Amino acid sequence: MLPLFHHRSLFLLSQFHITQIRFQHGDHKSCDRNSVGDMSPMRSIDSFLHGVLQQYDKHIYLSGAYDKDGQYQQPSLANDILPMFSRWATGPGQKHTAHVLPILRPALRLASRLLMDNYCLTWFTHLTFGERRIDACGSYIKANPHSTTPEAISAVKRNIRQVGKVITFMFEPGGYEIPAYGSCTAKKSHRDFYNDFHKTDWPRVSSSDDTGHARPCVVMQRAFLRFLRDRYSSASQDETYRVLILFAITLVHEFAHAYNFWLTPEYAQGEEPRWCQEDKEAELGWSWERSIIGYGLNEFRLQSDDKGRFRHLYQVKILEYHSSAERAAAFQSLAGSNRTDQPFTKCDARGIKTRPLLLDGNEFKHSKTWFENSRKASHFFAAIQTIPMDWIVAWFNEAEWKHREAYWAEKGFYVRPSLHNSFMVLYERSGNNASTMRPINPTISADREIMRRRAQGLTDC
Repeated sequence: MLPLFHHRSLFLLSQFHITQIRFQHGDHKSCDRNSVGDMSPMRSIDSFLHGVLQQYDKHIYLSGAYDKDGQYQQPSLANDILPMFSRWATGPGQKHTAHVLPILRPALRLASRLLMDNYCLTWFTHLTFGERRIDACGSYIKANPHSTTPEAISAVKRNIRQVGKVITFMFEPGGYEIPAYGSCTAKKSHRDFYNDFHKTDWPRVSSSDDTGHARPCVVMQRAFLRFLRDRYSSASQDETYRVLILFAITLVHEFAHAYNFWLTPEYAQGEEPRWCQEDKEAELGWSWERSIIGYGLNEFRLQSDDKGRFRHLYQVKILEYHSSAERAAAFQSLAGSNRTDQPFTKCDARGIKTRPLLLDGNEFKHSKTWFENSRKASHFFAAIQTIPMDWIVAWFNEAEWKHREAYWAEKGFYVRPSLHNSFMVLYERSGNNASTMRPINPTISADREIMRRRAQGLTDC
């Protein structure tokens, strides 16, 4: 049986409540995971939210999510690039790799930093030294005190170096594209295209490093290569930054799978463990993103602009509630993440109140990440939130990293960077009722009209 094929999906998710890596010692309540029912909604939440966001381009621009004429600081990360990121395959579909790798150096530096920083590595130390337990949902990792020690961090750094000696990176060959930013298998021979390559196309593995562990193969989406090859020279600075951060995050997301393959080859033919018992699905790449990046980033494209693939980035998150108190807490969590003092309105970009369809939350692509079980979720918020450029650029700034590292040292644990100001649209289903909400921007005429009507005591928006 072939090992699991792990990939970073184009519909990216994040669990909003994870803000830092801290460990609890002791067992937690078990959960119940069942299959999703077979009733399909008229439209899925992800496509609905993406469609709604199309009308708010001005709001999105004013929130700082994109600016094709903007001038941003150049990348300034000073750390070395890990040697593993020179291990790229040649052969079919790889002839442009040598040309684009210099362009990708800022992304490779960021990926290296994320795999070198002591506080960021606590995710990997937990994976490495935590106790693997079994509950009703499958296997999960239970924290232990050794996971956060300097000795554990040093051991993980050695492991990462060893994985780096046997891993392979490459771009999708033509004709083998999948709808994912990246994917990882335990061995390159598990790829459908393996026989299209000659043995000299693969990076060399010395006999001393071939310890019988996995030799992971990470494949990056061909869309990255097309952008770097065909559009980079004419792209705006902000679009290039968005491509670089997606590339860097995808690299480490897939490396999380590769590391687990290498660490526990006996599990290569089975399901991954949940990184912690609270995780609802066993997907280590997503766990790393939620814990370290904090947000699952996805590219947004205008329906009217097929070439505007990386126009801006967004994330989707869902919070289910079961009482009025939980509803208030969920709304506050989502609205609070928007970091805005402006009130929310149920009117659309034209200032007109709309009535959206009733959507079934359990039909969302990654519904098992969000919902408790297979019953039809009928009370929840689903948010689509844009990603500010300042947040993206900061990841590539050495001074910002120094500031963060000092803050983490003061706290004694890793804290993910906040998005600060951004634009979002909230979809709420409450039983048989549904509505959308979004923050008001008083610099936009339709929103000023909403504020004027509210000042007159009108409650239609």
